[in-house]
Amino acid sequence: MTHFEDLSPCDYFGEEYTATFRAVGWLDECHPYTNGDPGPEVFAKMAKLATDGWQLVKFMGWHSCTLCRYDHTRSVRNLFVPAGKVFYVAPEAILHYVAAHGYGPPHEFCQAVLECPPVGSDGYIEAIRETEWATVVHRQLVEDEEELTLDDILRIHHGAQLSSVAFSAAKLARDEIEAFRHLNGRYPASIQEAQSVLARFGDLRYQLSDEGYVLELGGTAEEPLVDRYASGSKFWTIQ
Repeated sequence: MTHFEDLSPCDYFGEEYTATFRAVGWLDECHPYTNGDPGPEVFAKMAKLATDGWQLVKFMGWHSCTLCRYDHTRSVRNLFVPAGKVFYVAPEAILHYVAAHGYGPPHEFCQAVLECPPVGSDGYIEAIRETEWATVVHRQLVEDEEELTLDDILRIHHGAQLSSVAFSAAKLARDEIEAFRHLNGRYPASIQEAQSVLARFGDLRYQLSDEGYVLELGGTAEEPLVDRYASGSKFWTIQ
């Protein structure tokens, strides 16, 4: 994996973002790193940001841990933590580095992680607006004469995150239905029986079909997505 010193400008995602991105946790076997324990609260918040956080810039491929002797753990996402004018950017592997290799992230980063508002909240969006990244994106949109605005870009990220969360919930619901079938030798026979199995998923629509069943999970009041799964088709669709 590409190495950057902690808190140094990070040009991994393009030179245009170097001024706003500060690297944290870009480790390799050729450079020493700081040992320490950020504490369980920081680790838990990092894990949540790795799962829920917006991927403001994406690269195909993965990071491989070169500190491991045999089984080189891989990760594909990155953490983007807004902090004033900058973003701290870390590979998802930072969780592995902390847990398995004793890495101690900088205090500034840990503090930013703890202070980061919930992903998708008004506070989170406002924190993104304050960064130099937002200024760069706005300037690019103007120079390229794009019809999109910065608000459009943020809405796109918000929608992508909602879709990701929706798919995760939908897969869990499907697993619950399949567990019911394994225990009872059949799928739920009615919407009432399905609701008893999937009570924690809220509003849903369910019916048996020739190929198995059709399950629809509603979105939220703010984002009325519909996630639909037909057991014969083996995939979810979001409408």
